[in-house]
Amino acid sequence: MLERETDGFDSHHFANNLKQTAMLNYAKLMSYNPTRLGGMMNDLQQKIDFYEHPTKGDEAEIIAVSHELELASYSTFYDLDDMTALHGEYQPSFQDGKFFIGKFEN
Repeated sequence: MLERETDGFDSHHFANNLKQTAMLNYAKLMSYNPTRLGGMMNDLQQKIDFYEHPTKGDEAEIIAVSHELELASYSTFYDLDDMTALHGEYQPSFQDGKFFIGKFEN
């Protein structure tokens, strides 16, 4: 079973409207051969792929993955529409080994 790798939090809100969520074990997730739902390129030029939970299916939050960084996290979303919307308000990103939802502003 995939479990969140936490440091005592499930999510935190940060400046710039970013929301941080707990990380998953990338290698363990990929060993289950999860179903890919889609992908996108965020404003930081990171390719983010979206996967269905390998055992809970659509009953669980969509999982966001960066294969380049070998990082994975629950997205807190159950569909792709908001995360992939052109306005970018809820776009996913990986920064300093952590996962965030929200538009990145310099």
